Amino acid sequence: MSSTIEAILPHHLVSFEEIEQLPKGLGPVLKALFTLEKAYSQSDRTDFSSLTGAWHLVSWSRPDSGLTPRQEWEAGKGPRIIAPEPMPECAATWLVFGKKCLFVTTPIKWPAALARPALFEDATQYLRALASVLGSEAFILYRSTTGAGWHWVLDGLSLEEIQQRFRKGGSKPAASLDALPSSSMKSERTRHYFEHAQGLRSP
Repeated sequence: MSSTIEAILPHHLVSFEEIEQLPKGLGPVLKALFTLEKAYSQSDRTDFSSLTGAWHLVSWSRPDSGLTPRQEWEAGKGPRIIAPEPMPECAATWLVFGKKCLFVTTPIKWPAALARPALFEDATQYLRALASVLGSEAFILYRSTTGAGWHWVLDGLSLEEIQQRFRKGGSKPAASLDALPSSSMKSERTRHYFEHAQGLRSP
């Protein structure tokens, strides 16, 4: 499985109507996403024209499931919001919702961020922008390898419960972003980073 930077944020959405309106409110996040993808692809683009279209709401389930985004929301198993078309070098970015949290995918390969630590800061700026729009009080940035984070979100766990799962699985919280790239190739497999929305970090 590919090793990428992903994140989990809590949300306080209570109705499908709020989810339907959310893509319209994600405009302020686009600059941070553009900056992240530009840095990762080492592109010389200077405007947003490479990110075309709008954030759009789709089902998370397989097409043959027949589930609508509303049905997924009511079941706590979606839906998904896809970011505007990324740069050609980058994969799509998703926001996928559970009952209490959502997980966020990025195209950023974890080894690339270890080699170029500024990518961790760019990813964090993107997550901070998302947290601001969503009203999320914190987030967890982590290295995706097994898909466990996806399952915890879709199982309806809270952010606190998910933090406990990371720790029980042997993942050690990094005290700062700087500590992530300083990990050895062996220990970096069990690292995550937690940040409060106001920039207060876990000890």
